[in-house]
Amino acid sequence: MRVKKQQLYASLWKSCDELRGGMDASQYKDYILVLLFLKYISDRSTASGLGLEVPEGASFNDLMKLRGKTNIGEAINKALDDIAKANELGTSITQADFDDDDKLGKGQAKIDRLSRLLGLFAQPGLDFTRHHADGADILGDAYEYLMRNFATESGKSKGQFYTPPEVARVMARIIGIDRARSARDVLYDPTCGSGSLLLKAFEEARHRTGIALTVYGQEMDNATCALATMNMVLHGNTTAMILSGNTLAEPQTRNGTRGLLLADYVVANPPFSMKSWSTGLTPENDDLRRFSLGVPPEKNGDFAFLLHCLASMKPTGSGCIVLPHGVLFRGNAEARIRQALIERGYLKGIIGLPPNLFYGTGIPACLIVLDKREAKELGRDLFMVDASRGFVKDGAKNRLREMDLHKIVDVFNRGEDVPGYARRVPYAELVANDFNLNLPRYINSGDAADEHDLQAHMSGGLPTADLTRLDPIWSALPGLREALLAPAGRPDAAQLRVAPEALAETITKHPSTRALHGQLHAALTAWLTTWTPRLRGLSAKDKPKVLIEELSDSLLAAIRPVPCIDAYEVYEGLRVFWAAAMSDDVDWIRDAGWRVFFEGERNADLIPDALLIRLEFATEQAALDALLAQLEQLDAELEALDEEHGGEDGLLAPAKLWGKSITAKLVRARLATIAELKNAEEGEIAVLGRALTLLNAQKKAQDAAKQARKDLDEKLARRLKALTEDEVRDIVVNHRWIPAITEATTQAARRVTQHITDLLTTLHGRYARPLPTIEAEVAALSERVGAHLRRLGVVWS
Repeated sequence: MRVKKQQLYASLWKSCDELRGGMDASQYKDYILVLLFLKYISDRSTASGLGLEVPEGASFNDLMKLRGKTNIGEAINKALDDIAKANELGTSITQADFDDDDKLGKGQAKIDRLSRLLGLFAQPGLDFTRHHADGADILGDAYEYLMRNFATESGKSKGQFYTPPEVARVMARIIGIDRARSARDVLYDPTCGSGSLLLKAFEEARHRTGIALTVYGQEMDNATCALATMNMVLHGNTTAMILSGNTLAEPQTRNGTRGLLLADYVVANPPFSMKSWSTGLTPENDDLRRFSLGVPPEKNGDFAFLLHCLASMKPTGSGCIVLPHGVLFRGNAEARIRQALIERGYLKGIIGLPPNLFYGTGIPACLIVLDKREAKELGRDLFMVDASRGFVKDGAKNRLREMDLHKIVDVFNRGEDVPGYARRVPYAELVANDFNLNLPRYINSGDAADEHDLQAHMSGGLPTADLTRLDPIWSALPGLREALLAPAGRPDAAQLRVAPEALAETITKHPSTRALHGQLHAALTAWLTTWTPRLRGLSAKDKPKVLIEELSDSLLAAIRPVPCIDAYEVYEGLRVFWAAAMSDDVDWIRDAGWRVFFEGERNADLIPDALLIRLEFATEQAALDALLAQLEQLDAELEALDEEHGGEDGLLAPAKLWGKSITAKLVRARLATIAELKNAEEGEIAVLGRALTLLNAQKKAQDAAKQARKDLDEKLARRLKALTEDEVRDIVVNHRWIPAITEATTQAARRVTQHITDLLTTLHGRYARPLPTIEAEVAALSERVGAHLRRLGVVWS
């Protein structure tokens, strides 16, 4: 059975983690990733366009022959050195020493560890000779999975080499990388780490424009710089220039004596608040004039990196940099730099991100968007987005969901005001706030659900101020408010017309809600009319990453006009299903076509047994289920009989094997024995007779269930082998994919009902017992206590 990609990656990581011993994850990654690199180029060395040579004796298969040999570590080092020399890769793949006794152990321990490591990459799931070379193969995903895990394990001090891919995709899409028009357009990352941010931006440009940008990156740490070079090669970008050195003190992108090489697009995720940023540099006399807008504080380099990015941009360039929130509001030199950036129109926008996204730090960060091209056109207004609440917990870190990513990009690129989420802030307001850009000053994203209304606590009723939060729903669903709420005797409150427990049913059955569901169904049906033939026509020519983007974007556009429904939630439902199942299905279809079997291997996930049984063998399954239910009932009756009579001195004790199990053979033997006794107890005979009846029925049911299961399995196997490609298409598209997508829309509709129900139930519970009611209850209880005391002759006042 084919292993799912996520299962393969998880298994690979688990095995790698077990073999690392006591080595730090930040070091161990250099060994694992270079072996992945070696396996990939060995498998793909004959593929067109790879552009890499694997010398004789240096391939992965050559090294596999040395497993168990004493010179295995030395041989791996030599193979990597030969590959590096043959392809002018410098030291990018020779940083890790595979013959290091201190890190890998000595003698047989080292031999065994290296032999097992090579074996991990030899598993069929990592056979890159068979995978498509269009970016849809598993290499990039496997590399990304390992990098994410290494970053997590490396901790705050050493996890900065990696930018989460979701953040990288946001950055690439908000700097207008889809405007790229030529392969001469330059993409630059001055603090590129492992190259993950650079690659995501590069891939976004190639995906959206078909253009392979010219790539430059610089990284100070030699090992991480080597990792970036290897990362580029692994992802098919063999021309990227990854330079080593301190970007601020020794920028390697100088354009001769004319200053910095200028880029069309700049992205960066520098180390936060670096204290030693000016080492080797005199900012006031910088010959590149990077600090003309102001010199950052001596012990905080956040703005130093931002100003370097700005200086590296062409007059038509744009960029995005990840920085801590402190850059938005810290004073003195940083305040003056902020003011200068705004007054010159270079600062296009700010996006506040959720906390704990990054591996080098747990503090919240923001994206600072720079744009020279639109500086005059946009003026000095600033677009702000507070996306801090849109994320999902993922292990020890938080992660942007696909819906969060898409919403950020949509809202920012459209420049649309969204209450509590985004707004364009006029220059005058920035001036009034002394250029303090702290997001809460401009966007109120807080949830007022926990604010209590004192008057409602005194007088009862549901406060109108709270009910206005449902105004968009009341407007879209006419008559629903009146069906749920009645006047409360004062203008600033209402009361429920129905019991809280009946709210959900009342909302669901209301004509306006049904009309909404009908509108949603119509939108989905129209979308399916377009996309069902497209899905049925999938073939090896389709590119999965292009497919899912087109599929999900079109679904988002189709659902967006439907009022009350959060189209991004529907979008997320599709993306989650894609990641969990549909992506693997599409990969299989590209390799095998619309077949369940390929090269002697069955894909049990494409058409699961349970699905085909439900569609074609429901009668047989129902009969089997009835037998299993009968068997379960017999088991329960036997267990009850045993509990009542199976104790040490019970009537069934002589019929239990080793004092544990009741068997028909022992029951018969006991019945035969007591039949010869003149004083046999009628009670024992009755209990034994009942036990024998149940045991015989149990055996009969077991045999029948076994035969029914066998018959069903045989029918299922024959049917699976007989399925035509058209039948497979119909089952997969109409009975797996479409129901999953439909369920995402259904869930979104249910959430509307749930949202109304939750708010009204909360408000009702909060104000159901106002102060007069509580006082009356207290008075009644006091009177009862007083009456009781008076009966006892106790005087109480």
